[in-house]
Amino acid sequence: MRRRYAQVLQDAGKRPAGSSTDEEEARKILTTKTPLGVPWIDPADVAPVVVFLASDAARMVSGATYDVTAGDSARNTA
Repeated sequence: MRRRYAQVLQDAGKRPAGSSTDEEEARKILTTKTPLGVPWIDPADVAPVVVFLASDAARMVSGATYDVTAGDSARNTA
């Protein structure tokens, strides 16, 4: 995970300190960049979508994509 924090800091033009402050700084940066204000997606955030797709309720779903990105995919361009 430390690499990910360093990558976030470098992308923001900052220099990683190689300490525990990197995580806090990366969290702040990602929180401001994400439309829903979360720094990253936890497995618990993805689980309900997986459960739905594995259930009978999704039996007619085919060829669909579900982005669980806290709104971050809204910045993607084609």
